[in-house]
Amino acid sequence: MISNEKIEGFGFSDLRTEPLRQYSLTEFASDPLRFLCNLDLLHFNFVIFDDEIIRCRFQGESWKIFGDQGEDMFGIEEASGRVFFITRSLEGDTDLQICAETMDDFASLFNMFISYTFRFRASLKRPEDDQAEDARTYFLSYAGKYLNAETLATSYWATMCELVEHGELMLTNDFVQLFSTDRVLRGDDSWLEESTDNS
Repeated sequence: MISNEKIEGFGFSDLRTEPLRQYSLTEFASDPLRFLCNLDLLHFNFVIFDDEIIRCRFQGESWKIFGDQGEDMFGIEEASGRVFFITRSLEGDTDLQICAETMDDFASLFNMFISYTFRFRASLKRPEDDQAEDARTYFLSYAGKYLNAETLATSYWATMCELVEHGELMLTNDFVQLFSTDRVLRGDDSWLEESTDNS
């Protein structure tokens, strides 16, 4: 669950949630939240039910916060229905990156992005297969059905692709997690350099 303190830290106010209720399977089946999934590998964390969404206000507009990724969040601008990634600029200001025009579009793009990251993972030990480039091209082509070229170029998805390809987004077991087990020799870091070179 996303903490109120985190949301308020981005400048959102008037936080509230709806009363918890029971859902019919028919109602839940059509909810785009059903098509999202929490994924520790990429630090995705989403609410499951609509009444867990946090309603709030930002710069005079109504918003719905439905998930986060690491230190940042995903939200819906209610007036437009558009989905944004809410992050910090280099200056520390709240920055909004477009993800999708609708929540249904976001669910589709999210799942295709997950597919892309796992195809990229498949290429880490077989770089000669060119799977990474093929996967990126296919994903961005798919995303182009939902966002025009200009919007896509500055979107959350374009940023994530860059992070993946430059090795800044960990797609394998986190090194910190591995070291925390005390089963990895600290003096032998050649495997770390090799993994970084291949990612």
